[in-house]
Amino acid sequence: ISQLPESGNESSAEFLPLDDPEPPLDISFKILKFQPTSRPHPTFGVNEYEAILAIPKDVEQKKWPLIVFPHGGPHAVHTTDFLLLPAVFMLSGFAMVYVNYRGSCGYGDDNIRSLPGRVGDQDVKDCQEVAESVIKLDQIDENKVAVFGGSHGGFLTAHLIGQYPGFYKAACCRNPATNIAVKIATTDIPDWCYVEAGFDFTYSSLPTGEKLTEMWKMSPMQYVDKVETPILIMLGLEDARVPPKQGEEYYKQLRARNKKARLIGYSDNSHPIQTVEASADSCINILDWFWQHLD
Repeated sequence: ISQLPESGNESSAEFLPLDDPEPPLDISFKILKFQPTSRPHPTFGVNEYEAILAIPKDVEQKKWPLIVFPHGGPHAVHTTDFLLLPAVFMLSGFAMVYVNYRGSCGYGDDNIRSLPGRVGDQDVKDCQEVAESVIKLDQIDENKVAVFGGSHGGFLTAHLIGQYPGFYKAACCRNPATNIAVKIATTDIPDWCYVEAGFDFTYSSLPTGEKLTEMWKMSPMQYVDKVETPILIMLGLEDARVPPKQGEEYYKQLRARNKKARLIGYSDNSHPIQTVEASADSCINILDWFWQHLD
């Protein structure tokens, strides 16, 4: 807090801190770089992408269970900024790898433009490449790998457990997009569905059979028969961005096939699921789910 000085003397302002700064978490961060030379984009070629490996500094732990954490968006980015759930996960004994797959922000325009029309494929393979690389490290227990994500990260979570059955021992997704072809008629951002599926968007755009077919081909719902991983699905029941029916239908299709799945809905929560009560409850339930299925 400060009392502003007279005009022209701003540099003399003195600030009084009201709280001491929080000590940093005892976490080691390392940037991992990936060059997908065997999977170049047909137009943009090979674009580098990164992941951030985060491991608690505990010398007594020989091997850490791993949580693979793709971000949402998809055109967003992971940094080492404080995030509640990852902080709790790591302080509870997990290593994490934050995946900035191609299409993430901060790596140039070509990198971003490489993803639309290739969601459900390029981003999924980038995440899996990271996971398969990290489990080779001495600090990581390759038999205890989970995946967690929200929104487009939930979309990727559902894809990963469907396209790589058995690799992940536990999964959790929050407000996942599971069927783009259905989402287009219910979301508050229909332009997302068109653009990420590789189509131009105007407000007069119509969802033709051809476009809906392509959207379905990019959706994780198509892999529901192959899922082996127990998955916890968390939904904000007021979500207009990714309506809860996306997660509900995915859950119903899994249970109809006797797949292990649990669904938790949070009233008075929308896309972020961030009320105090929901944050605490979701955190406890995710940890419990992972501990159950990684032991």
